Amino acid sequence: ESVLERWKNSASQQQLRLLKRTEELPAVGESSSKYTPLDLVMVPASVREQYFSSCLDGSDFGFYVRRNNASDKWVLFLEGGGLCVEPIDCWQRMKGHLGSSKNFSKQLSYSSDGGQDILDNDASANPYFFDYNHVFLPYCSGDTWTGTHKQKNFEGLTFAGHFNIQAAIAVLNQAYSFRTSTHVLLMGASAGGIGTFNNADFVRAAVPSSAVFKAAPVAGLYFPAGVVEFVEFALHIEYPINDVASLYLTDWFHSALDMSCLSYYAEHNLTHLTHRCWDGHWNYPHIQSSLFVVENRFDENQIHEILLCPKKDTNETKAFIEDFGTRMAGGFLSTVLSPLGKAKGDGIFAPSCLVHTQNICMQGGPPITSPGGKDAYLRTVLHQW
Repeated sequence: ESVLERWKNSASQQQLRLLKRTEELPAVGESSSKYTPLDLVMVPASVREQYFSSCLDGSDFGFYVRRNNASDKWVLFLEGGGLCVEPIDCWQRMKGHLGSSKNFSKQLSYSSDGGQDILDNDASANPYFFDYNHVFLPYCSGDTWTGTHKQKNFEGLTFAGHFNIQAAIAVLNQAYSFRTSTHVLLMGASAGGIGTFNNADFVRAAVPSSAVFKAAPVAGLYFPAGVVEFVEFALHIEYPINDVASLYLTDWFHSALDMSCLSYYAEHNLTHLTHRCWDGHWNYPHIQSSLFVVENRFDENQIHEILLCPKKDTNETKAFIEDFGTRMAGGFLSTVLSPLGKAKGDGIFAPSCLVHTQNICMQGGPPITSPGGKDAYLRTVLHQW
C-alpha cells in the first residue's frame, strides 16, 4: 500500500468520525445575553451564476451577516470543519450543514471555537471587535475554501469554496456597502485557516486599495516542513506528508492557489511542484497580505488525526509529539519570524498546547507569559497588531 493510499484511507475514516461528532455537538461556549445572532443571506441567482458559487451537493451558497451601519470596519470569518478526502466521506458530508445549505439555520448560533467569538457584538466579551460589521461564511464545500468546480464532477460533488468567497464579497458590495470599507480582517479556523492562507491575497485584491487589510489564519498551518506519519516516524522513514497531501487535494479540488506562489514556481521551471502552494509552509513566503498566525504548537488534529499518532503515553509517541513541536517551531522561524515576516509586520500567537482550536477564543484562552511575567491574551495582541 502506497503512502498516499494509506493516508487517504485513514484520513477519510477520520473525516467520517469528525462528521458524526460535528452533527451531534451543540455550539461551543456560552454567549452573553447581549449577543445578537447573525442573519442568513442567500446568494442571489444572478451572483451564483456569475461566480459559480455552490455547496458540495450543488445547493445554493449563503452566509451570515450582522451589519453595523455606523462602522466601515469588517471581520470576515471562514468556518472550518475537516475536508473531503474520498467520495464516501464527501457523500456523508452532504447530509449535513458541512456539505449542503439545505441544513442552514436562519440565524447563526454563538460559538467561541477557533476564535469565532470575534463575531460577538457584546463589548464586555469582545472589546476590540464588537462594533465591526460581522460576516460568517459557512463551510459547505469540503475543499479548504480552494475549490473551483463550475459544475458537479462525475461523483456528484461540487468543490467551489473559492468561488463562494468571491460570491459573498460580490453580495456584500452590492447590498452592504462593503466597497466603502476602511478596515477588513479575514479570519478562519482549521480548514478555514487553510482557506485564509490561500485566499488572503485574493480577498485583499477585492477590498478598496485604501483599506487596511489583514488576515489571521487559526490552526491553518498544514503542514510544518518535513512531518511524516507516525508509522514512518517509528520506522525511521523520512517521507514527508506535505507533497503527498497537497498534490492529491489540489488536483481533486481544482484548487485556486496564491498567484505569486504559482508565478514563482513557473519562473523557476518548477510547475510540477505548484501543488505546494496549498501548503502553509510553502505558500507563506509568497503571501503579500499581512498575516497574524494563530497556531497551537502541538496541533492535536495534525498529530493524532492526520499523522495518526496513537493517543498512548509511550516513548515513541512522546518522541513523535516532541518532533512535531520542534518542526512547528521551526516553521514559525521560517515564516512569521523570518526577515520577510518581520518586514511585513506579521504577528504570531502560538501557545504550546496539545489542542487544535478549542482553546482559541476572544473571551479568554491560554495566555502566553512574557519573560517579565506578564500574561498576553489573543484578543489583546490581535487588536494591538
